[in-house]
Amino acid sequence: MNPPIFVSLDQIVASLRNLRTPAVVDRPQSNSDAGTAFATGFHVYSDIRVALTLSAAEDDRSAQLYLDILSTYAEIAEVAASIGSARLLEIQGERIHFLIEATPNTPQPDASLMGRLYALSQALVTLAYERLEPMAPRSWKGCAIAADFGPAAMLASTCGGGSLISLGNAANRPAKRLNSATIPAGFLAVPIEFTPPAIRKGPIGGWTEINLRAQSIWPKEAQSPDITPAIRNRLAENAQGIPAKLKLGVMDQHFFEALRAKRQIAPVRVQGICFRADLDGFTKEVQAAFSRGPEAVFALVGKFRAVLEFPSLFAQGLNADAILLPWAGDCATMILMGRTGETFKQARTYLPVQAALAWHKRFGEDRKFVDSVGKANWALGMAAGDMSEGRDGQMIVGDISAGGRLFRIASGWAVRQSNEGCQFDGVVGGDTVITQVDRDNLVQVQADAFQDLGADFAKAGIDRLRQCVISQVKRAAVAQTQQVASGLTTPAPRPYYNVQRD
Repeated sequence: MNPPIFVSLDQIVASLRNLRTPAVVDRPQSNSDAGTAFATGFHVYSDIRVALTLSAAEDDRSAQLYLDILSTYAEIAEVAASIGSARLLEIQGERIHFLIEATPNTPQPDASLMGRLYALSQALVTLAYERLEPMAPRSWKGCAIAADFGPAAMLASTCGGGSLISLGNAANRPAKRLNSATIPAGFLAVPIEFTPPAIRKGPIGGWTEINLRAQSIWPKEAQSPDITPAIRNRLAENAQGIPAKLKLGVMDQHFFEALRAKRQIAPVRVQGICFRADLDGFTKEVQAAFSRGPEAVFALVGKFRAVLEFPSLFAQGLNADAILLPWAGDCATMILMGRTGETFKQARTYLPVQAALAWHKRFGEDRKFVDSVGKANWALGMAAGDMSEGRDGQMIVGDISAGGRLFRIASGWAVRQSNEGCQFDGVVGGDTVITQVDRDNLVQVQADAFQDLGADFAKAGIDRLRQCVISQVKRAAVAQTQQVASGLTTPAPRPYYNVQRD
């Protein structure tokens, strides 16, 4: 294993600002990608909330409107980061991730840094309501923000465009807080210990929620100048240039050619299964490494780099079309669309179980990957939905440009549910979680492997999935024997994964 290279965050961002070559979306690690940067500061996540009737993109009109909202949101974020002296780390569709940097090794944010956090958050919420809500007022559910402070190791994602991976508690906690959906619209949630002393209430580890649309309780000594007017002016200047509107593309031959060549793809409406793999337990490994010092973090990140290549290897061996999305911390995400020539209705009867088994099998058979994650293990979440719930697997997927980089985004019911399934209380490494709607569309022997998890999800451990497939193969063999004995013929049962090494 090559020793880790320490670089500045500026160097990593510069390596991603290259839109001149076509193959910029998915690529193997290069020398320019191989560096690791350390950064301390506020990790800020901004979520917009849009009704499923729009985000599921059930027709071209709603899909284009939703795409217009995401494009406008990305432009607001790009300008806000520039004027607010923040870094734009990730654009994930409805969620955007920023970093407000502090001096390295700073143990506690000072008043100036807290002021920048409040100014950026207030501007994002204000402009989201001003610019996005009027575009689809009946579908608008608001904007909420969560932030946490601390160190993180930063490296480039090798799939899905120009996103940066952040490994650290400060990047993980606010994302999980937003996933819980308990933050009211229009509010900023910050851990109590990282809010100004004048407004701290409750135990350490709790969260303070600040209404960004009401009269501020944020103390004046920790406030920065309002950046909202400057952002408005910059957006107006940009509009005078009449930028090309991001148009909804078509999932045709050119789309699949670009996808398989790992080139930029225009946003399209796709139908498939959102597959999310969460490396359960790895956050604790990262936290322990930070407690031991930089050398331990470097060693851990050096190992984790091997894992970055795994989604691409997995997709190649799955015998199904897949759209890779950027890494989000230690989570990999992709859209699975089944085999060429296969209908979505056919694919959904077996693909969730096939994908789960293939992921664990391929990962576990390579010591390089197993050694890279320590005691952590994968928790998998999958969702598609049907016509009564989830718009039958409809999602928007495509590449959006911002800050000189490309960001591959995916949005829709399936994207939300696959993430929520991974995060559900009690889910651990080795578990596969699907929605109960999707369980109902599996072949019966596979559906029987999943037990209810709350009101919306169902869960199965990896051993239970393996047993259900063994049972299915045995049943198919018995049925085939009986049919042959009666003089009938039947095709061989469908293989459930093909993960031979390339």
